[in-house]
Amino acid sequence: MNSQTPSPALLAGRRALDGLPNVHVLTDWTWSPQAHKWVLHVRLTTPADLKGLIPPSTEWYVLVDAEYPLGQIKFFPSKLNSIQVTFPHQHFNGAGGSDSPWRSGDLCLDTHLRILGRFDIELYDEHRRLEWHFRRALGWLEDASSSRLAVDGDPFELPDFQLDSAICTVAFSESRETFALWQSLSNTCGIVELRRPSLWRRVLVVRRFLSLEKQELVPTLWGTAIEQSKDADEPITGAWLRLNSVPVLEPWQAPSTWGELRAACRDQGIDVLLRKCVNSFRNGKPLLVMLGFAIPEKVGASPILMHWLPLWIPAVAAGDVPGFRNSEKSHWLRDSSQVFGQGRKIDWQKSENWDNGQISTRGRLNDAITSKRVLVIGAGAIGAAIAELLVRSGVRELTIIDGDTLEVGNLSRHTLGIGHVGESKSLAVAGRLNKASPHATVRGMNDHFPPRAKEDFEWLQEQNLVVDCTGNDQALHQVEQFPWRYADFFFSISVGFRARRLFFYAQRSRFTVGTFQRSMRPWLMEELGAAEREGLPREAVGCWHPVFPARSDEIWLMSSAAIPMLESYISGNTANPALIVFEKVLTDGPVRYIQHVTEIPDATQ
Repeated sequence: MNSQTPSPALLAGRRALDGLPNVHVLTDWTWSPQAHKWVLHVRLTTPADLKGLIPPSTEWYVLVDAEYPLGQIKFFPSKLNSIQVTFPHQHFNGAGGSDSPWRSGDLCLDTHLRILGRFDIELYDEHRRLEWHFRRALGWLEDASSSRLAVDGDPFELPDFQLDSAICTVAFSESRETFALWQSLSNTCGIVELRRPSLWRRVLVVRRFLSLEKQELVPTLWGTAIEQSKDADEPITGAWLRLNSVPVLEPWQAPSTWGELRAACRDQGIDVLLRKCVNSFRNGKPLLVMLGFAIPEKVGASPILMHWLPLWIPAVAAGDVPGFRNSEKSHWLRDSSQVFGQGRKIDWQKSENWDNGQISTRGRLNDAITSKRVLVIGAGAIGAAIAELLVRSGVRELTIIDGDTLEVGNLSRHTLGIGHVGESKSLAVAGRLNKASPHATVRGMNDHFPPRAKEDFEWLQEQNLVVDCTGNDQALHQVEQFPWRYADFFFSISVGFRARRLFFYAQRSRFTVGTFQRSMRPWLMEELGAAEREGLPREAVGCWHPVFPARSDEIWLMSSAAIPMLESYISGNTANPALIVFEKVLTDGPVRYIQHVTEIPDATQ
């Protein structure tokens, strides 16, 4: 079947529209070679909105992939007889391409569960999927007509700023704490210092915000990967301007020209302070400007964060300019028409908030853990997995100590790769984890605990959460005898024979080996019996060299189970030591799970 003939699925989807209220097909399926989509031209009828932005009858072009009922379905307003502005839950509704009859503002018709994939309720039946989207489009129009697209309590979303020509991403770090600092400042414009770490060629990282007098106002703290990375080029100095709120045109359209931006700012009762700011940057170079404003978490709620929108402007006038005097007034006269003219397009760039709380919204530990200085003793399979889970869950400061090197046999269940064979486990793990988060500061110590170097010894005294992952009693005796200064939580995490069990021991304030051993002794006796009955494999020919048998999936399963227990113990009020044992349960099929056990099984059975 060629692209000029609609598929049976497309025809079935089209037939399902017959009789659908308020839907009239103006032109049936047409193939668009420019868009590489099948197109329906339709008219939708809804109540007119009170502001006159939505006519009672609007025309739309519905673009559908040839793979229907799979692929995308998009609703674009017609250039004629349709909406001309941008609403919430709609892409920027620009004029669109000159070779198409539709505008650029396709509607967001996905449910709020789209991000959860298959839990969405969208129907993928060829008879029902197109109809489902049409019903969503009619609902969108009804909500837009009555100003219900974004109501109080909905998650706050920025308007769609056109970023098609963006050449870089600006990473900043704004939190509730920095918002309080911004609220205390009267400055409305100033200087921003950025750098381009060699890690990312297309990312600019904000270092600090200064006043026009170059006084530091708001510094930005980053982790080791950024702080120690070499710069790909010279640091960049730009300008920042603070607005009262999001610059937007009614109902929810991002400004695309300087004239529109000025109009949006006038709606806030302010004027863009560009003239005052650019006078500090008349150096003949393009200028990065960051517009900042406060945003809430929910629609209708109070602001809680600063957000920054970067843009590039061409070089402003400097020195002798043909046709203009060499004065600030003449320079600004030239800039007003040639750089910031009413119809001049704004070169918006992409920005992202890399604050630790923002980038870990997919899942993070509570602040009672992430704010602590964590020490992991042992960088073997368990220690490396625990350290990685902690850092990826929001822990910012972590030290890992181990004097062993990575061997090729470790690769079967370690987080490190073949490129690290022969290297220090702890240093290699630290290097890996420093790249896991822009806020991570992970320090590796290539030594056994306790370290011999005075500097390292004193550094460990400053840690306040200790996690032993060595499975070694001698290390635990060293933990008990070490002169901790601030440590208030101690954990020992280990797995049993073939990783069938997880042993999680927790104690507050002070670690005592005797208490630990009394709790573990009956379990260890059973583990020893299992090892004697089943035997230990050896790694290679030659002298007897037994190894601990366990696959990577078993190690990681047990390690991941330890993290919520660690979080629960720290958050709880109990002062008593606790030993928690989990055991792997084998089923008839390939699925395995773990469960909490309290009784030691009879080894004779």
